Amino acid sequence: MNIKNKYIELHEYKFHYHLGDDLGAADKYFLAHDRKEASDMFCYACNKKRLNLHDLYISKWNRWKGEWEVLSNYPSCSPGTLN
Repeated sequence: MNIKNKYIELHEYKFHYHLGDDLGAADKYFLAHDRKEASDMFCYACNKKRLNLHDLYISKWNRWKGEWEVLSNYPSCSPGTLN
Protein backbone atom coordinates (compact mmCIF):
# COMPACT_ATOMS: atom_id res chain seq x y z
CA MET A 1 0.00 0.00 0.00
CA ASN A 2 1.51 3.32 -1.11
CA ILE A 3 0.35 6.26 0.98
CA LYS A 4 1.42 9.70 -0.16
CA ASN A 5 1.47 12.45 2.43
CA LYS A 6 0.44 15.68 0.74
CA TYR A 7 2.60 18.42 2.16
CA ILE A 8 1.42 21.98 1.72
CA GLU A 9 4.21 24.46 2.28
CA LEU A 10 3.76 27.55 4.43
CA HIS A 11 5.48 30.80 3.49
CA GLU A 12 6.39 33.74 5.70
CA TYR A 13 4.97 37.13 4.75
CA LYS A 14 5.96 40.50 6.19
CA PHE A 15 3.64 43.52 6.16
CA HIS A 16 5.55 46.80 6.64
CA TYR A 17 3.34 49.83 7.28
CA HIS A 18 2.89 53.20 9.00
CA LEU A 19 0.05 54.05 11.38
CA GLY A 20 -1.76 57.38 11.21
CA ASP A 21 0.68 60.25 11.77
CA ASP A 22 3.44 58.11 13.32
CA LEU A 23 6.94 58.70 12.01
CA GLY A 24 8.11 55.16 12.72
CA ALA A 25 7.11 52.04 10.83
CA ALA A 26 5.82 48.71 12.09
CA ASP A 27 5.94 45.14 10.82
CA LYS A 28 3.54 42.21 11.17
CA TYR A 29 4.50 38.68 10.16
CA PHE A 30 2.20 35.84 9.08
CA LEU A 31 2.71 32.23 8.02
CA ALA A 32 0.32 31.34 5.22
CA HIS A 33 -0.13 29.08 2.21
CA ASP A 34 -0.33 32.02 -0.22
CA ARG A 35 -0.40 35.83 -0.42
CA LYS A 36 -4.21 36.04 -0.33
CA GLU A 37 -4.41 34.03 2.88
CA ALA A 38 -1.71 36.22 4.49
CA SER A 39 -3.49 39.39 3.31
CA ASP A 40 -6.79 38.18 4.73
CA MET A 41 -5.17 37.55 8.13
CA PHE A 42 -3.47 40.96 8.05
CA CYS A 43 -6.70 42.76 7.09
CA TYR A 44 -8.61 40.91 9.82
CA ALA A 45 -6.06 42.06 12.43
CA CYS A 46 -6.17 45.66 11.16
CA ASN A 47 -9.96 45.82 11.03
CA LYS A 48 -10.27 44.25 14.49
CA LYS A 49 -8.01 46.91 16.02
CA ARG A 50 -9.34 49.68 13.72
CA LEU A 51 -5.87 50.62 12.51
CA ASN A 52 -5.44 53.51 10.08
CA LEU A 53 -2.63 52.29 7.78
CA HIS A 54 -0.67 53.89 4.98
CA ASP A 55 2.52 53.13 3.03
CA LEU A 56 1.93 49.37 3.10
CA TYR A 57 4.56 47.03 1.64
CA ILE A 58 4.29 43.24 1.50
CA SER A 59 7.31 40.95 1.30
CA LYS A 60 7.72 37.20 1.09
CA TRP A 61 10.68 35.40 2.64
CA ASN A 62 12.77 33.53 0.07
CA ARG A 63 14.54 30.90 2.14
CA TRP A 64 16.83 29.90 -0.74
CA LYS A 65 18.21 33.43 -1.24
CA GLY A 66 17.93 34.34 2.44
CA GLU A 67 16.18 37.64 1.74
CA TRP A 68 12.77 39.30 1.58
CA GLU A 69 11.21 39.70 -1.87
CA VAL A 70 8.90 42.70 -2.22
CA LEU A 71 5.54 41.78 -3.76
CA SER A 72 3.06 43.91 -5.66
CA ASN A 73 -0.75 43.96 -5.37
CA TYR A 74 -1.24 45.27 -1.85
CA PRO A 75 -4.46 44.39 0.03
CA SER A 76 -7.24 46.86 0.61
CA CYS A 77 -8.10 46.57 4.29
CA SER A 78 -11.11 48.83 4.46
CA PRO A 79 -13.64 48.02 7.21
CA GLY A 80 -16.24 45.51 6.16
CA THR A 81 -14.19 43.85 3.39
CA LEU A 82 -13.79 40.65 5.39
CA ASN A 83 -17.31 39.89 6.60
